[in-house]
Amino acid sequence: MNQSHRSENRMIDSSIIKNEIDKLENIAVDIEKDMKFLVDESKVNPSPTNYYGNTYSYYFLQISGEVWTRQREALKKYENWFSMSLIFIKDYIPEKESAFSKLYKCNGPELGVKELIQLRKQKELRYSNGDSINHERFKDNVYREFISKFDEQRHFLLTIPGIVSIKELSIRGIIYNTFIDREIDEAVYLYEKGHYRAAGAIAGVALEQHLRHLCEKYNLDYGHKDTIEPLVQKLYKNDKMDGSEMKKIQYLATIRDKCDHPSEVTASEVKELIEKLKKILNA
Repeated sequence: MNQSHRSENRMIDSSIIKNEIDKLENIAVDIEKDMKFLVDESKVNPSPTNYYGNTYSYYFLQISGEVWTRQREALKKYENWFSMSLIFIKDYIPEKESAFSKLYKCNGPELGVKELIQLRKQKELRYSNGDSINHERFKDNVYREFISKFDEQRHFLLTIPGIVSIKELSIRGIIYNTFIDREIDEAVYLYEKGHYRAAGAIAGVALEQHLRHLCEKYNLDYGHKDTIEPLVQKLYKNDKMDGSEMKKIQYLATIRDKCDHPSEVTASEVKELIEKLKKILNA
């Protein structure tokens, strides 16, 4: 099976991180379903808050049976989800750690996600009467508050795969640029010493690596053994390079091929390869 070079590189890092965060998101979906069940199935008690009995405070009654069991499961899932997620937050977006943790358990009158799952929301919302419609309004507001805060935590976590991919690509770009600069310096040195064929061959390697980096930058799969021509065709067919650029590189590839094979190659051709490669890299 011909596996792409890009896929082999990414399998070690960002793809694994994305897979683990996808698992955490699946757990989050289950927690959200559990909370919906808890709110729907729990009973609400309104109590008058003034002398005339026309204003009521709402709170959840003590739960039991299946609702209690489901709440225990939801709390266990959330504790695990939070602990595992916090590791990712600390490692990849530490500037968000404080905001992420505050949503777990808030200080003061505000309730965190854990406390909302515990159904501790009570005596916070007031309505003009204690009928069943207002029971549902109270439940709906509790569920919406939970969703708002839990979604904020989930959104922090879901940004991480993209951040990792960008950092990975940036680091790889630095590595590629360092490698290419070193190869060009070596090609120039060999050219100045009169070793034209060797200089052209090394410049060709630098050009090939530049094209590989462009494929990774644009998220294009390529074969591990692909050389200049298939790489430039991949970029051209995916509108990442225009026809004139492609022809320039194909021309330089013919000079590189002369250097790699027993063909006549002149010093001026090798110099042209090196100089035009520098212009491509600095464009």
